Amino acid sequence: MKTDTNEHLQQLNTPYREDSRHLKVPHHGIAQPDESMRRGVGILVIAAISISFSPGIVKLLGRDILGPAAIAFWRTFIGGLALILIAKLERKSLRLAPAPLIWCLLTGIFFALDLTLWHYAILDVGSGMATLLGNTHVFVTALISWLVFKEKLTLRCLVAAPVGIGGLALLVG
Repeated sequence: MKTDTNEHLQQLNTPYREDSRHLKVPHHGIAQPDESMRRGVGILVIAAISISFSPGIVKLLGRDILGPAAIAFWRTFIGGLALILIAKLERKSLRLAPAPLIWCLLTGIFFALDLTLWHYAILDVGSGMATLLGNTHVFVTALISWLVFKEKLTLRCLVAAPVGIGGLALLVG
């Protein structure tokens, strides 16, 4: 009994308890992010702001100056160079075994196709509608994972998908 009291007193004297890798939770229960979490959120905000300019740049460069497919190429190419630079700065290798490399290449091909079609859609129907329609891939991904990979769809997914599709139908009209 005495040791329980001593442990409790020691916890009260400790300003934080470690609850996860990036959160320090004071004993009053309100989480305090550590420096790496603040840095990550800052990078996320900068990335979100940067990507929000994409539709405007696609409209600006349009079909006449560069074209949707070329814009997609340059976006992925510059992103790849940034990835290589970050890997070099962090002294990490980008080498992959053959099997993961094939999956990465297939993923890259589908991403490039997705980005190219999204750029064409921006020019054809506008950035808002193109983004809404482009983000319906989550429904297709769930369906393919169920049909091809025999993954179980959760009740949450089965309820959320029709609600999401219904919301999309209301927005599109």
